[in-house]
Parts: sequence; C-alpha cells; structure tokens
Amino acid sequence: MAALRSHYAIFQGAKFLAENGHHLYFISTPNNMHRLPQIPDNLSSHLNFVQLPLPHAQGLPQGAESTAYFPIHQVPYLKQAQDMLQLALINFLKSSRSPSDIINGRRQKPEDFTVVPEWINFDFNIRFKLHEMMSHQEWMDSVSDLYCYRTVLKDCRAVIVRSCPEFEPEPCNVFSKLLQKPVLPVSLLPPSLRDYIVADVKWQVLKDGLDTKKEDQ
Repeated sequence: MAALRSHYAIFQGAKFLAENGHHLYFISTPNNMHRLPQIPDNLSSHLNFVQLPLPHAQGLPQGAESTAYFPIHQVPYLKQAQDMLQLALINFLKSSRSPSDIINGRRQKPEDFTVVPEWINFDFNIRFKLHEMMSHQEWMDSVSDLYCYRTVLKDCRAVIVRSCPEFEPEPCNVFSKLLQKPVLPVSLLPPSLRDYIVADVKWQVLKDGLDTKKEDQ
C-alpha cells in the first residue's frame, strides 16, 4: 500500500499549498483519483482535479493503476503505461486556460469578442455583436478600458461580483478558476425601497395603501 500512501501524501501537499493561496492542478488517473478524500468547498477554486485515463500496456492487469495491486515484477508494465500518458498530458497543458486569457488578453480585435470564449465550459451563447465592439473601440481612450480592467484584475487580491452561486453557479466557478483569485458573490443586492424617488403620484398612493396592510392580508 506504499504507492497509495505516497499518492495521498502528494495530495496532502497539494492541499496544503491550496490552503495557502496557491492554485494547482492535481493530475492523476481515475482509479487513483477516486481513492482520494473530497476537498473542502473553500479550496475548490484553488485545487482542480484532472483525470487522465491510463493507457493499457501489455502485461499490466486490467484496471491496475498503482503498484499496490500487483507484484513488483509487473512494475515495468506500469511505467510503460505511464509513459504513454505523455500525449494526453501535452494536450491538457495546451488546452488549459489561465488568468492570462483575461489579464494578458488574447482577445484584442473587435472580431475576437463576437464568439464565445474557449474557456466557457457550459451552455452559453451570449456574445458581442461586431457593431457593438466597433462602436466601443471608436470611443476608446488612449488607455483602453480593457487594459484598465485587466490591470485591476491583476493587482487585486479578490473580486466581488453582484451575483450568487445559486443563481449563476457555472459563471461563478469559471470566473474563479480563470482569475485564480477568490471570487466573492454578494448576491443580487436588490435596491431598497428607500432609494426609490417616487415621481408618480398614483404609485405613491398605492404604496402608502400597501404599507398599511399587515403581512398576512
């Protein structure tokens, strides 16, 4: 069981780094991943699990992904299977997204904003129209709004958003992973009735009448 203990020790090390504000990808094979304990909710935006299926190597028992489950003379077969993970790992590193996608900004031209970003991993079809981005660019100062936005995101320690996970679970999760910073939803913050300036006399009369009613009326 030494292999499993070693795998668990690596997980504990990753968890410790995540608790101290670092952002990590924990890459392993499915069977080994399933044996790990579930991470706390407060670390879900800092520690991301990535499962890479282990290719089958001749001589390796089916489903075996750790030396804990076969004799030592079969270890070379496990190493062969692990070597075959090279392409899958390369593809993951090429396709993974980081804060540079927003902060450093691969989307520079107006046309870049007319398509859904690649890092959106859920059903989403909202995008800018080309004329909207062209109009925005025409009125842009020498220092662009996007540059200011990216500079603020880069230098801040956390981001507060006017939303909530219950209402927008996927965007909150993606935004946190993309920025690699804490994202703090503060709900939808509906305006208080006291903030309304009542200009309609009829509405004021109706409001006064409703204010006199009890909650169960």
